Amino acid sequence: MRNKGNLILVAAMLAAYEALVIGWLWIGNPPEWFRVYFYNIAWWPLLALVETAAQILWNESLLWRRPWSFALLCLASSPFWTFYEIINAVIKNWIYVNLPINPWVRWSNYALAYASVLPAIRVYLDLLHPRFVKTPFKFGRRDAAGALALGAAQLALCLAWPALFYPLAWSFLFFWTEPFLLRKNSERSFVADWIGRRWDLTLKTLIAGLMAGGTWEFLNWKSHAKWIYTIPSDAVIVKIFEMPILGYIGFAAFALCAESFSSLILSSWPERRLSKFLLSAAGFAICVTGFWLIDAHAWKK
Repeated sequence: MRNKGNLILVAAMLAAYEALVIGWLWIGNPPEWFRVYFYNIAWWPLLALVETAAQILWNESLLWRRPWSFALLCLASSPFWTFYEIINAVIKNWIYVNLPINPWVRWSNYALAYASVLPAIRVYLDLLHPRFVKTPFKFGRRDAAGALALGAAQLALCLAWPALFYPLAWSFLFFWTEPFLLRKNSERSFVADWIGRRWDLTLKTLIAGLMAGGTWEFLNWKSHAKWIYTIPSDAVIVKIFEMPILGYIGFAAFALCAESFSSLILSSWPERRLSKFLLSAAGFAICVTGFWLIDAHAWKK
């Protein structure tokens, strides 16, 4: 399937599919189930389309070259994003409307949608094809401790005074992942690139975040089951789809956190069964807690 002719055919079929489903929603009269589940119906094939384009252009995509790693990223993505849903139970920046009533169906859709968050940043980054350079640098223990403390302080401020510090929700995780990523895989570390005075990876990741964020908002815009932002009115200058324009800065910052986390997961997934089990159990617990909090606090029935 890595043959370029076959990949071009796959890309054409996926592009035609996307045009069909989006056109059906916008100008057709699709059934209610299609309107409710439109986001996942359209989003996953679009991810495959972008990765196929990256493979055609650069012969480099996680999906086509390392499919098991892509699957691992999807599995890690659900608890990753659900942690933000837990934070949202406090900061209350968005709500969900028109969700399926059946709890099994609703929770399954949470899991499926959130499994696409980390891959979304990675597939757009694959399309932009950044350069990776190894840097012989590691955080010292004091530096690492300082970074972890700074991330914890940002999270604490966000939760304690959400009306003032809610933007910190999109940056704190970066300070938790980068010290470990520098040790495990400095080639994909943003801090290592900054130390080496290289900006290619950072700039392309910021652009990937804007591209992913724009796609998320575009697909959410006319969906029946969707999220709606409830951030303070003084932050709303103008909206693009459902998102206030200043919020797109958050997508760019979030992309740094997400991609740093993705690289760390793919670089350091444990080989021991016990470690895998404990991490999986922690992820499952985060998802169950977060899904319950969404139902209790973010779902507008």
